[in-house]
Amino acid sequence: MKKKVLAVGMAVAVLAGCAASPRDMLIKAYEKNTNMSSAQIDGTITISASVEEASLEIPIDLTLIFDTHEEKEKTDDETYVKADLSLFGNSFTQQMWVKDGMIYTDDGTHKTKQAYSADPESAPEIDPDKFVDSMFESLESAKISKDGDERVLTLTLNKENVLSLLNDLLNQNKQLEDSVEVIDLFKEIDTEALTFHDIEIRVGKDDYINKVSLGADINIEGTAGVLNAEFTIKDRNSAVIPAYDPAEFADETVVDDLENEIGSTDTELNVSGEEDQSEAYGDDYTVNIWFDDGAEYWIRSPEDQDAFCYFDEDEQQLYFFTEEDLLASGIFLNRDSLRDYLGKMAQDEENYTLHDITVISDGITRTRGCAKKDTEILKAGTPYAGIVYDDRAYGFLMVGYGSEEDFIKLTDAIDFDYQH
Repeated sequence: MKKKVLAVGMAVAVLAGCAASPRDMLIKAYEKNTNMSSAQIDGTITISASVEEASLEIPIDLTLIFDTHEEKEKTDDETYVKADLSLFGNSFTQQMWVKDGMIYTDDGTHKTKQAYSADPESAPEIDPDKFVDSMFESLESAKISKDGDERVLTLTLNKENVLSLLNDLLNQNKQLEDSVEVIDLFKEIDTEALTFHDIEIRVGKDDYINKVSLGADINIEGTAGVLNAEFTIKDRNSAVIPAYDPAEFADETVVDDLENEIGSTDTELNVSGEEDQSEAYGDDYTVNIWFDDGAEYWIRSPEDQDAFCYFDEDEQQLYFFTEEDLLASGIFLNRDSLRDYLGKMAQDEENYTLHDITVISDGITRTRGCAKKDTEILKAGTPYAGIVYDDRAYGFLMVGYGSEEDFIKLTDAIDFDYQH
């Protein structure tokens, strides 16, 4: 599958050949790239936009490595993708490995894995002759020049024919039929507001494509945007996928901030004060939450502080409150991801203060601190606490809505492993 996906990418990038026999050149490049057992593709994408005097530029660096292990059988194919994004002075990195029917994702904070299923027979099959012929129909012109050992193809697109080309691709590949809305989106764009840059393809003397550069300008209702992209192919038949340890990745998809919740929990509690014989253990100060793996979490708020607790099953949030005020709230996160995140916060002295790290019970560690300034998940002055259970898959991350002093007093008194 990976070879076919790469071949489609290369063919779309090439669009057409030129020189003495441009059609033959394109078919040969298609066949050469299809038969690679492994390769690394490094890409740089820059998205720029400007509205009146405001401007924004988003650079994205991509790395794609595939390895088929020189086998026709696709079950042992491996793929690695890395994306580096810079936005508003912050950098974000995400890595992904696809192997043995699993996708492993590391976003720098959380490591998760999920099953991946794809029918190898459903991968797009491209007829080289038909595809090349359709490519030429989308061109205004094709020029060739020499630069050392490389032949440089410069292709000028006919933008009115690009949508027709995309329609042809959809009709040829059943796997892509569900993406017809993409075509509808392009149809709504005024072609006068859209300008494609020339596509430049550098082809080596071995007929492999070394580099592809392309871009486009768009101007809609006073908003000007520019997209530039460049892709370099290297390490053909010798690319190596970075090592990783599958054991470090959690089985469930986890959140990376306080606005997302894990949706796999059930709850059994009684916070209304009304008698419920099926939940005779419950009261306004105690909640019992359990996950699909059977792990239970009994948590009790401090009755002497008149602090009640309530777990909202719909929002997947646990709240602590008095009759007058909301004191704190929190969610359950993957234990290992939470431990890693708390460690980063503890070391980030620029953005957070660390109050304490305490073993509050056998196998349970509590980390508390406060945000010094606005961060990606907390506003300045917000106190936080993370509860890590060594023997359970999930930990608990909570924030306070009052002073740090009140939050410390509250979390000192909460029993995070209440023995019912």
